Amino acid sequence: MRNIVFHIALFFSVVWLFSCSDSSEDKAVEKTPENNDVVQQNIDIPVGFVHVTQVIAGDFNRNGFQDVAVISKQAHMVIFNNITGSTEFADFKEYDISKPNVSMCSSDINNDGNIDIIPMMEAGVGQFLLGDGSGGFASANETLTFIGRARHMICVDINKDNLQDIIATGYGTVNIYINQGHMAFERIYFKINNMFINKLVSVADIDADGNMDILLPDFGQRVLYVIWNKGNNSFEKPVPIFYAEDSSMGAAVPINLLDGKNNPVIVYTIDGADELVFIEKTGADLQFKELKRIKVLSSPFLLNIADMNNDKIDDIVVSHHPDTTAGDKANIAVCYAPDFQCPDVFSVVGHPLYSVTTDWDGDGFLDIFVPLEYDAKKVVYMHSPGQS
Repeated sequence: MRNIVFHIALFFSVVWLFSCSDSSEDKAVEKTPENNDVVQQNIDIPVGFVHVTQVIAGDFNRNGFQDVAVISKQAHMVIFNNITGSTEFADFKEYDISKPNVSMCSSDINNDGNIDIIPMMEAGVGQFLLGDGSGGFASANETLTFIGRARHMICVDINKDNLQDIIATGYGTVNIYINQGHMAFERIYFKINNMFINKLVSVADIDADGNMDILLPDFGQRVLYVIWNKGNNSFEKPVPIFYAEDSSMGAAVPINLLDGKNNPVIVYTIDGADELVFIEKTGADLQFKELKRIKVLSSPFLLNIADMNNDKIDDIVVSHHPDTTAGDKANIAVCYAPDFQCPDVFSVVGHPLYSVTTDWDGDGFLDIFVPLEYDAKKVVYMHSPGQS
């Protein structure tokens, strides 16, 4: 099965060696030269194919444990079913799907109570993989046309009708697919400009009108765009709300600082720098100004917002670009609110992409899964960093 059995066996050999070592040695003591954060251990999950693009999580078999799906730009997907709630990844199933796959999301897209998986190719959304509730998936042979070249997508009920919609972005354009039920979708299309590049789309109620607006950081032009959601499937054209003075924006996501203010806050990365920048809304003109900057490890790129230590405040998981002068060594860092220091650092070799957080082992704390791009053939698993 594409060498995956061999790699799974190798994985368990590595896990056995970890379990036989002294517990005091399990706690890595290496310090980073930049800020003395502790470098934590992680586990490599072999997937048997190259060009991994994304990981998603969900209880696909409805047994109360979170499962994980991995896709690649090739025509491959593998699903790791979580049977025991432990840090084992032995139960998996491979699927052949359309290519090239650049992103995916999971939701109950056909409203039957089971979680479905929707991959996205560069030219369209689909094929739709409908879940049967026991961990299996069947293709619906449904594909939605994407105008432009697709890069990233999310599934979200953007119009609050209890049906999951799809927002897909990429080079030049944004495509919103409104779920009308029975696998029918209305597409709303916006072209921004030929230079627009979005690598991570997110939603938040920026103008506090009760509707989720769409945030679009432009990697190519250092601009943060927003699509205002006016309700009833009415969306205004994308407009810029912030211009970065630094290098390109890798990602920009909303975060809840719980600081007593009603103004929404957005944090973004500066490509090639070593800072996270926080911006907040000012006045009634819905423009943003810089609030503060936080020093982090070099080359932060993609962000994931999650409560990692169960204190009910958003923390930040940062995927960093690799250092090509140091054998492609890269970092995954967890930065904890309220001061967003990053004591938990995981070192990997490769190009980490957007992380996914979920409680895989059922210990009540979020774990982290990060796919590695290009020829790494693996996903990195980081166990409950917020627990300590």
